[in-house]
This record gives sequence, structure tokens and C-alpha cells, in this order.
Amino acid sequence: MRRAGLAVLALLVPLALADGSPAATQTYTSHQLHAAIPDGGTLVRTLPVPDSGPVSFVAVGVRIAHPHAADLTLTLVSPRGQTVVLSRHEGGDGANYGSGPEGCSGNLAWFESDALDPVSTQDAPFAGEQRPEQPLTSLYGQEARGRWSLRVDDGRPNATGTLLCWQLELARNVVSHIRTTRGQVSADLSFRETTNRYSDLRITVLRDGRRAFTSSVARLSCKSCLVAGIDTIPKAQPVTIRDLDGDGEPEVLVDLYTGGAHCCFYTLILRFDGRSYRSTVALWGDPGHDLRDLDHDGRPEFVTADDRFAYQFTSYAASFLPVQVRSYDHGTMTDVTSRFPALVRADAAYLWSQYQSDRKNRQNDMRGALAAWLADEYRLGLAGEGWKQIEAAYRRGELSSPRVDALWPAGRKYVTALRAFLVKSGYA
Repeated sequence: MRRAGLAVLALLVPLALADGSPAATQTYTSHQLHAAIPDGGTLVRTLPVPDSGPVSFVAVGVRIAHPHAADLTLTLVSPRGQTVVLSRHEGGDGANYGSGPEGCSGNLAWFESDALDPVSTQDAPFAGEQRPEQPLTSLYGQEARGRWSLRVDDGRPNATGTLLCWQLELARNVVSHIRTTRGQVSADLSFRETTNRYSDLRITVLRDGRRAFTSSVARLSCKSCLVAGIDTIPKAQPVTIRDLDGDGEPEVLVDLYTGGAHCCFYTLILRFDGRSYRSTVALWGDPGHDLRDLDHDGRPEFVTADDRFAYQFTSYAASFLPVQVRSYDHGTMTDVTSRFPALVRADAAYLWSQYQSDRKNRQNDMRGALAAWLADEYRLGLAGEGWKQIEAAYRRGELSSPRVDALWPAGRKYVTALRAFLVKSGYA
């Protein structure tokens, strides 16, 4: 994963609504089991799903102890009796479904229709996600409420096993709501989740209980800002009400995620102008942000990292991003990183220690760490000393082939490209 200095990465987590009820995606679990699978027989265990609505996504996780996983056939049975074969005599010579602790706290083997690897190509204990023998998408549109069953058939004698846990993850094509209130202002984010994606997002703001604003999120955000996830920092809501500019009028923030391998988090910010709400979109890229009042003046800052450094000098995995701080003031976002030198010094120290560690292994590419570190040095007024270290790394061959991937500027070309980039990006 791309490393982002001290900036706190925003995380995608399962949703819970403000009133405590489940969001569209919910995981139903058998909890700890110790159900014997009859040798040459069949075991059936059922999970009740109390939530109504048409199924829009389903995944199945299992933890089974069995010395010969290929003896087994696993089948999911829907409330109306439709069957989907998950795995039929797969796993080669391996044992078990899942690994680790023998129960729901272990690593379950998950079956999802959009998984890259078919279960037929995997060896037991089936780490991660696999595509089942038959598509779970055939269950989409069925009523979720009812009794779902996992059937385990042992088709070969002379070995017994145990079902330790099974879980069902379901999304329902229903309208869900996330609500939050601060003083006289309340916000409601409504959405549908289908096939693990989100659609029909609408934000509504109430003032003193009366609707002051309502709009689709698509109309307010950018054209490329599709929604694949609702982004939340742990223990926080994806909808936040906070006075960002200290004028006594709180803004409404909605944190979202576009989807994709490495991108992108963004925040929709709504401010009241006396009559209605106006929108601003803050794009964070891959790092996301953390909202903190760094100088304790009552106006929180957005602590993030500079996503422009990703892929600029090396691969995604070897890229580092220097810390960045932005402030919001009546619709305008401003880079205020230089106001917080202690944060920059800490980030520079982290990046330098990472460089020192990486240079011990000739397989490591250090161009990303050095670029981000030098950006911090510019913030601290130490560019001259910083360039001395870059030149020393160049003379030691740390920036040249064959140590580094030639797809990005190497050697003297790296030094030239780094200098030009720091000017273009406003550091120099």
C-alpha cells in the first residue's frame, strides 16, 4: 500500500445507521459452532435473516476443519429453496476451509461471484476470496428475509470433519439513511446499495426541524466522483456537522469514495449562505483525511498527504506522500501546512528513517521516500541541506539502474525531474 507519512488514512468500514439499525449491507453469523459433518453424510445449518428487501449482493464465508477438503460439497440454499453450489470436491490434497482459530474469529474462506480466482483453481484451505462453482448472482432479486441454509455433503468415506462457523453477507436494494445532528442543524444521507456499490445518494439538511436543502450527491460532486463506498474514519459517521471556519455556522461534510485500486477519497462540504447551502468538493486522492484542530483555535484542519507524489518517481508500492494540511474558509480550501512545522518535522523524521531502513536492502527503491522527504525539507526551510543528501544518494548509486526500475526517471534524470516537480507543485 502506498505510504503516506503521518497523514491518517481514511478507512472504509461497514456502515451502521445513526439510529443503530443495520445499513443495506449486513453480516449474519452462526457464531461459534462445533457441528460434526457425518462421514459420507450431510450436515445442514440454518441462519435466520430478519431484514426484508430484494437481495442485491450475497457472499458466504465458512470455517471448516476437515483433513480432506476435496471430500466435501458446499451448497447455499436460499429461503425459497434455490440452491447455489459453492464448492464441489475442490481443494486438491489440502485440509480445511479457512485457517487460524477454529471458529468465527479465524480466517474464513469466502465465496463471492466477483472474486478473481475460481474455487476450482485453489488449494485448501482457500485463503481469501474465491469464485464459487455456480454464480451467487442468480439469487439477486430474491427476498432476503427468511431462513438461509448451508448444506455440507461429505461424498467420500473414512474421514470426518467439523463445521466451526459460517457467515452470510447480504446487501438489500432498499433505501438506507445515515443521520446526524448538531445544534439546530440535522443532515440525512439516503442511498441504495446494490452489488456492494452505492447509488441514488441524496443529502437533506434540516434547520430547526425544517428542510432547508435537499439534492442528489451526483449533482453536487464532480462528474468523475462515482460512489463505490461510504468513507468513514473509525468510530465516526460518514456525515459530519462541524464549524470549519469559526463563524458560528456549522458546515455539513459527507465523506465518500470513488472506488478503484488506489483512488479516490473525497469530501462534499455544504455551507449555509444565509438562504441555502452551497457545495465545495475536496479531493484527497488515495490518502483520505483526518479532521483535527491542530492549533486549538476552534477551527479544525484537514490533515492529509500530497497525492501528487504517487507514481511520480516510482511504483505505487514504493511511493511516499509528504504530509499536507488544508483549511476551509467559506468555500475555499487552502494549503496551510507551513503553519504546522512540528507536524512537518515529525513527517520528515519518519520519511528519513524509512529511507535509512530501505537503503540497507538493494532490492528497495528509495526514490519515493527521498522525494517526499525533500518536500518536507522545503517546508522547513532546509532545502539546501536536503539537496546535499539527494546528491550523496546519487553518488552512491542509490538512484540508478539496476537498483531502481527504469520506468521512472533514474540517476541524474531523477535529480532533474525531482527539482522540476518541486517547482511545479509549489514546494520550491
